[in-house]
Amino acid sequence: MTEMEIRKLIDETIVQIATKLEALFVEHDVEEQVIWQVMKQLDLAHSRAVARLMPPSSPQGKGGETRDERAVHPALDALNLKIEMERRGG
Repeated sequence: MTEMEIRKLIDETIVQIATKLEALFVEHDVEEQVIWQVMKQLDLAHSRAVARLMPPSSPQGKGGETRDERAVHPALDALNLKIEMERRGG
């Protein structure tokens, strides 16, 4: 796999996990504080995965994908935005 493919796989996996969690949060009426804490931990997991799986000399990737514009929980939206900005080198 290329560095770009690895980064894309990591990003898409974390976003899919976050989306599935969002559905569970809605179904079980999870408190806002818990949602934000879980998304923060997922964000940390994303950062660790990128650090461990990407070669040390590689840039953070520069994907051209856009975020899904459907209504999402703000915590999920923040995580998606952070991942997208990192991918673009921001």
